[in-house]
Amino acid sequence: MKTAKTSFPGVMLSLFLLCVVPAAVAQEVKFDSTEKRLESLRSFKLSALNQKQLFDVALIGLELTDDLIDERKFGDAAKASALARTAAKKANSTYLYKSSQYYSKYALELEAEFQKVAKYQAVLKTGSEKEKQAAARELGLFYCLDDGDWKRGLPLLKACDDKALVALANQELQFPPIAVDQIKLGDLWAEYAAKGNSALKTDLLQRAKYWYLKALPQLSVVERAALARRINRIPKKTFQLNIAVRIDGSDRLILSTDRLYWQNLTYQYPSILVMNGIRWDTREVQELPNRGGTRALPHRLHLATARLKKLKGRGPVTLKIEPEQIHVTFDDGKPPGANDYVINLTFDSY
Repeated sequence: MKTAKTSFPGVMLSLFLLCVVPAAVAQEVKFDSTEKRLESLRSFKLSALNQKQLFDVALIGLELTDDLIDERKFGDAAKASALARTAAKKANSTYLYKSSQYYSKYALELEAEFQKVAKYQAVLKTGSEKEKQAAARELGLFYCLDDGDWKRGLPLLKACDDKALVALANQELQFPPIAVDQIKLGDLWAEYAAKGNSALKTDLLQRAKYWYLKALPQLSVVERAALARRINRIPKKTFQLNIAVRIDGSDRLILSTDRLYWQNLTYQYPSILVMNGIRWDTREVQELPNRGGTRALPHRLHLATARLKKLKGRGPVTLKIEPEQIHVTFDDGKPPGANDYVINLTFDSY
């Protein structure tokens, strides 16, 4: 996400309603034609008679936005998020309004970048061999660096006209598991960023950072400190997730790029849990998708950069970083009664 330090502030929402109510309604907007899906959303919005219905329209709009982003229909995704934004405003839902603003900006940025390279799609089919290789480079860089779809972009880079990118793509496709090889691959991306297109330098360095972060947990303390200094020299922006929760016993929050999961370890589930304005009733729903109206973490995030700051709470709060997810464990011990905790999780975004 190409924004400065930010969060999704807003009013509290009931995520039990957020998860359950729109699901049945959303099935009605699953049409083959994107335009029909957007028109159906417009019709829902126009027919909404009260704030509850407008709230549902905003939720459906954000879900449709994520679907359209997945389908690479970025312009249509921006339209869906705009409809969600106006519905959220009329529903007086600050959180959904802020989420819609985020999605609008993200989809429009992707659309602007995609329009620069869209012409190359036809070239891949009808151009000369030299033209196809150039088209593969432009489209591959878009899918990898802008869209974050490395699975789709790497085969294109492997077939492009830039020998350095071909070599990088071949190594990426091997997905090296050993720290020394991960650091070497990160170094190659950093070297390419220094020599290549200056407009892409920041995004290219983020891939170097990705591999450095993969290697970091496998290193000794001394090696980790040296690599951390290199990581800190790479440009970064930050995203902050603010969490307020009432703990009675011990609980664990598990975050990944595609889901949020709450696990009660002892005693009771929280009676209050708010994340950046989202109220989550974990007694009813323990798992949420990180998308649409329940997106707590933005698209472009280095999950492994999580830093924890405890602002309030009588017991310890610990952070554990795993390869594809993080664990935040709250332990209020055995004193009688629940206790309120407030923590911040800060991540590097790009």
